[in-house]
Amino acid sequence: MEVYKVLIQEITESDKNQIVTAIGRAGEEINSRASFQHVGFHSTPKAGSIGFLVADGENLTMIASSDTSDDRPDSLEDTTTIYRDADKYIKIDDSGDITIANSNNVIILKGNGDIELGSGTLKKLVTEDILTALPLHTHTTSSPGAPTGTATFVPALSTALHCTTKTSAE
Repeated sequence: MEVYKVLIQEITESDKNQIVTAIGRAGEEINSRASFQHVGFHSTPKAGSIGFLVADGENLTMIASSDTSDDRPDSLEDTTTIYRDADKYIKIDDSGDITIANSNNVIILKGNGDIELGSGTLKKLVTEDILTALPLHTHTTSSPGAPTGTATFVPALSTALHCTTKTSAE
């Protein structure tokens, strides 16, 4: 039994597993061979990645793959990371922070419970749309359970109250 590296050319799906086409030792073509992964986790190595095959006679099976540093996110030390490209990843660091990135959108779930929303659409929805509309939110005195008078801000909103301002998100 041998283990050796191959250059992955293509990965396709079958009913039972992924099928690998690669270039092996001295340009040897490896066609339609199985690739196995850990149960519950799925990834598809990109063309150009390095695969590690176990060869037992004519039975060749890719058991692992690696990529180049250009495809990995920056700062991977002291983290557990799942990624597809350098700018698409989920990273858990030693402090418990969980960073989710997809191109220019980043959300960080901090170990202390805070959430950082980056600069994308979700941050705009929360900081501009909702926080701008909140001071305009009022309750009429005729609503069941509403306090006397008209409040411009109600700390605890209830579905029993009649809201006079509607906010929607796109």
